[in-house]
Amino acid sequence: MLRLPRAITRQRRDSIEIRAKGEGLCSRHDVILYRRGDAYVLHRVVKVRPDGYVAAGDNNAFLDPFVSEEQVLGVMKRIIRDGRDATRGGKKVPGNVCR
Repeated sequence: MLRLPRAITRQRRDSIEIRAKGEGLCSRHDVILYRRGDAYVLHRVVKVRPDGYVAAGDNNAFLDPFVSEEQVLGVMKRIIRDGRDATRGGKKVPGNVCR
């Protein structure tokens, strides 16, 4: 059974900051923004492969289709919750949000 963390963002209440993906591969647990057709998807990397990633939403019990390196637009840097940076101090956000 696939076990993933609870969702780290509150839909329609939190804001996120995305940074452009740098050189090299992302790491397991990074939260990536990628494009699938006309949709933008923000999901966590659960497995790194030489040519891309296996990702899943934190509240999903299933894996996304393979995500190629070319589909990745950026990596989540931080979460803004109630006007404050939720990735630093106070309540710790699970996973590798900021690299």
